[in-house]
Amino acid sequence: VGSYWVDNSHTGGATADAFLVKLDASGNFFSGGSWGASMGSETIRGVDYDPVTGLVYTTGSFNGTCDLDPSAGVAIRSSVSPYPDTYIQAIDPSNFTLQDVATFGGDGYEAALNLEVSAAGELYVCGTFDGTTDLDPAPTVESRTARGSADVFVVKLSSELNYVWGAHVEVGLGSTSGMMGLAVDHAGAVYLADQYSAMFDLDPGPDVVTLPDNSGWDAYLLKLTMNGDFEWARGISAPGDEQSEDVVVAGERVYWCGAFNGVVDLDTGPGVNNVAPQGVNETF
Repeated sequence: VGSYWVDNSHTGGATADAFLVKLDASGNFFSGGSWGASMGSETIRGVDYDPVTGLVYTTGSFNGTCDLDPSAGVAIRSSVSPYPDTYIQAIDPSNFTLQDVATFGGDGYEAALNLEVSAAGELYVCGTFDGTTDLDPAPTVESRTARGSADVFVVKLSSELNYVWGAHVEVGLGSTSGMMGLAVDHAGAVYLADQYSAMFDLDPGPDVVTLPDNSGWDAYLLKLTMNGDFEWARGISAPGDEQSEDVVVAGERVYWCGAFNGVVDLDTGPGVNNVAPQGVNETF
């Protein structure tokens, strides 16, 4: 998956289209598709496969008017504002035909950053937004208003791309990065790995939960229940920079990885497990 730049000589500029390629086990090309439009841009940031339905799901952002069908068909969608909205596709990988598509957005910027399909076939999409956005792809409205320039959203959709719930983490004056790890366990709980640059409330509900802020970037891991409510948050914070890269759930274990560039305590509880970098940047 990825994006590529398309020259538009009639506008004197360029836009980005998105592509999805299917390879065999030896890395040889099997089939592929792309989507986009001459008057809009698309990025693709997440892809996952549902072994039950056999469909591939993708997510990303688009702005302007775009054709989101990777095949010869047409699925025209227009962003709510001039800024990017979020799209989710269901694609049949046997012939790269579009089975379904959903979009949502608002008056600001939405950046879908990852997608995960659960064992039950439900979809989870995470990303950042500013302004006011409607997280429900249907005509019904699930409005959220950001407190900062990069608040966090997590949306749960059914396999038919219908809205189930949405969670909004108000970052406020802090900032998050353009990269998020996302995982779902067997019970439907959600794990979100990201980083922040100033203290903020990690609880999507009415309570306030914060983690230490030691300047620069700090890494956090947030767990939400199957209903999108706060369960717990863990942080890795030190005078240097720490960032999350990804998170994976295997049975009852959660594996969280990232990078750091100073002495850091990797024990997220009351214990201490200090690790010093051997170079400029190290991984954990």
